[in-house]
Amino acid sequence: MTTVWRLKTKPGGCDDKTRKSLLTAMLSESFVATGWHVDSAPKTVEDYCRAAEIHYGLKPSSSVKRFARELVEGDFVWIIDVSGLYHLARITGPWSYVQDGRSFGVYAVNRYACHWIASNLSAADTSSGVRNALMQGGAFCRVKDAASISHTARLAGEAVGADQQSVLELIGHDALEDLVGLFLQIALDAVLVPSSSKQSTAAYEFVLKRRDGTSDIVAQVKSGQASITDNLSAVPCTRYLFSLSGQYPEDLNGANVIARAELETFMLQHRELLPGTIRCWLH
Repeated sequence: MTTVWRLKTKPGGCDDKTRKSLLTAMLSESFVATGWHVDSAPKTVEDYCRAAEIHYGLKPSSSVKRFARELVEGDFVWIIDVSGLYHLARITGPWSYVQDGRSFGVYAVNRYACHWIASNLSAADTSSGVRNALMQGGAFCRVKDAASISHTARLAGEAVGADQQSVLELIGHDALEDLVGLFLQIALDAVLVPSSSKQSTAAYEFVLKRRDGTSDIVAQVKSGQASITDNLSAVPCTRYLFSLSGQYPEDLNGANVIARAELETFMLQHRELLPGTIRCWLH
C-alpha cells in the first residue's frame, strides 16, 4: 500500500533565507526534516515525544509527533520550495534526532533519510490533491486523495502501466478538466478564459471564447460514476458535456457530448500539450 504524506517547510519564526538554506540542504543531502527541538538529545522516538510534551505541552496528535512516530521507510513525502516547485521523496531510513549547528538547525532536528524521486515539478505536473494539502492544515499530514496517491506511485515506478483506455479513470477530476479544456481549445479553435474556472461557477467548469468571436462556450465535466444531470440549457452559449461514466440527460436540448474516444485520441496526438499528471500515464 502506498502511503503519501505532505510536509510544510516554512516553520514559524523561520525567515526566508533560513528556509531556503534548509530546503537546499534537504534536497542536496537527501533528508526530510521538521523542527521542535528539545533541550536533551533523545535517542528514541518515545524519548523525544516525552521531552517535547514537557518542553512544549504538545498533544499526542501534534504534527511533529506524527512525523516522528508514523513516518516509516518506504513512505512518500511531498514538499514545496520557495520558488513554488514541488519535490517528492521516498523515505529510506529510520527517524533520528540531529543537532545541526547550521542556521536552520533548530528547524530540522527531526529527520529521515530519503531519496528524491522527483524534483522541480510545476503545479501543472503535480496533482491537485497534493497542491491543496500543502496549502491547508498543520505542518505534517497524510495525503488521502486517490488520484494523488496513484500519481505518486506512478512517479515512483510502482503503479501498473495504463493504456489509453484506462488513463481517464486514473488521472483524477482536476486533470480530467484540464484534458477537456485543452481538447476544446484545439478542436474548436477557442481560448479559455482563466477567471471563469472557479468554484463559484458550480454549473460548469470554465468558459471558452472562439477566436473568431462568433460564440462563447461552456463545458461541464463529471468524473468517477457521477452523471451529468444538467444540460446547461439556461446558459446562453454553446454547451459541451463530458461524463466519465457515460451518463447524460435524456434531453440534451442542443448540448454537445464529447466522446470518450475523442479525448483518448487527443491524448495520443498531443502529448506535448498535456500536463505531467496526465502525460505520466502514457507509454
